[in-house]
Amino acid sequence: MMNDLPKRKNVPSEVLPEVNRVVRANLGCGKKKQPSFIGIDRFPLPGVDIVADMNKGLPLADNSVDYLAASHSLEHVDDLTLTMQEIYRVCKHKALVCIVAPTITHRRIWLTRSINKLSTSILHVSSQLLIGHL
Repeated sequence: MMNDLPKRKNVPSEVLPEVNRVVRANLGCGKKKQPSFIGIDRFPLPGVDIVADMNKGLPLADNSVDYLAASHSLEHVDDLTLTMQEIYRVCKHKALVCIVAPTITHRRIWLTRSINKLSTSILHVSSQLLIGHL
């Protein structure tokens, strides 16, 4: 593995103390961070190494992650496309990405988010029509 530590300048050095370490990221880890993973969550829970809001991007350098796990966390982001682009950005070529998400039987979570986004869009368009900006 190449020494790419300078490229990882966004990752705190206390999380990555070894130069040739395999970087494993656990997105939305909560209290159940996997051993030897960098735990990333929006809440400062026990085991979380980096507190960050995935809706604002991932606080990791480009091409710095060898293995990324996201278990039951991506259904909570506002923009799944943006989050997937961020996962692509931070992962090295041939990185292993493991995503676990609710099945269609748990569609209430996904449906609620979609309805909320649609409602916001409708309200925005309606307000624009009322003030005559469209």
